[in-house]
Amino acid sequence: MPVFPGGTQSLYKYIYSNIKYPAEARKNGVSGTVSVEFMVDENGVLSDFLVVSGIGSGCDEEAIRVIKEMNIAHRWTPGKTNGEPVKAMFTLPVKFVLQ
Repeated sequence: MPVFPGGTQSLYKYIYSNIKYPAEARKNGVSGTVSVEFMVDENGVLSDFLVVSGIGSGCDEEAIRVIKEMNIAHRWTPGKTNGEPVKAMFTLPVKFVLQ
């Protein structure tokens, strides 16, 4: 499986440091989990972003925005088969919780 630099803990630290709770979601009291699927290619570049399950009110778009920005800030370690880098799909849940 593909790996974010520093592993899962670093991945979620990056996401929650960069995510902005959408005003519409805050106003409407929307919270929940957005699951985003994307491709990690042989070079660790992300593409083909798709919301698999969303909660609306701008949260779906915000989850994709933050994940897309990872292409600029961080290169993933690609998945491997028989020691060779390969394309792999990755599904990432992003939680939106009102404080």
